[in-house]
Amino acid sequence: MKTNKNFLIFILALVVFFITVFSLFYKIDIDKIFIPSSIEHKIFFQIRIPRFISSFFVGAGLSVVGCVLQSIFLNPLCDGYTLGISSSAGLGVILITLLNIPLSRFLGSFLGVIISLFAVFVLLKTFKKTIDISFVLAGIVLNFFFSSFIVLLTMFFDPYRLHYILFML
Repeated sequence: MKTNKNFLIFILALVVFFITVFSLFYKIDIDKIFIPSSIEHKIFFQIRIPRFISSFFVGAGLSVVGCVLQSIFLNPLCDGYTLGISSSAGLGVILITLLNIPLSRFLGSFLGVIISLFAVFVLLKTFKKTIDISFVLAGIVLNFFFSSFIVLLTMFFDPYRLHYILFML
């Protein structure tokens, strides 16, 4: 029973925190948040709280992925940037957009990541037989390669699509 009481206190504190932070950036009447027909209620409960909850779960997922990468490769330097994963995902999205391929951005970034990991493994198998610090170094090399390719491809965008891509990256 004590756990339920603590959980309810936590939820109440979270709602008070949301209202306080929300009222700092958007001048509102606190009483209007709990009136279902008001615009403050719609903004708070249909936009702000879902964004907060989704950002919480995305952050938790990214931390789990980082922990898994570091555990698999037994290297505390392994993350999405040093392995070339983030830049290859960005390159996948840019290629999908530039070539007008009718795929989702998620699928484009996923294909970019798969290509990046395949390229890292090919580099490792070509030059060395073990996975150690050379895996991270191969990832860093591919990160710079994919990032420079992204910069090269952004020169071919018209300004409206370039703004969209830079916002996406």
